[in-house]
Amino acid sequence: MVIYSPLLAPHILARRLQSGRACITELGLEQRCPRCGEFWPWDTEFFGVASDATRLSSWCRGCLNEHYQQLRVAGQHHDSKAERGGDR
Repeated sequence: MVIYSPLLAPHILARRLQSGRACITELGLEQRCPRCGEFWPWDTEFFGVASDATRLSSWCRGCLNEHYQQLRVAGQHHDSKAERGGDR
């Protein structure tokens, strides 16, 4: 996996820094995950690539993985009900 940090337009970076959604630390640019509230380095190691492949996901990888796991469990629960005859 290649790790990279996408470049942000200066006005977008300024807006994120001003709003507190991002900060600059000794590690470089960090972004706050809106789901867990933690700051993580703004790169593909900590944030997934968004669907258009030009930006990163707003949720960190940990939150994305947890969310998809919850969806899988809910889907398995739903599938097992369908096998038994569903909700009647």
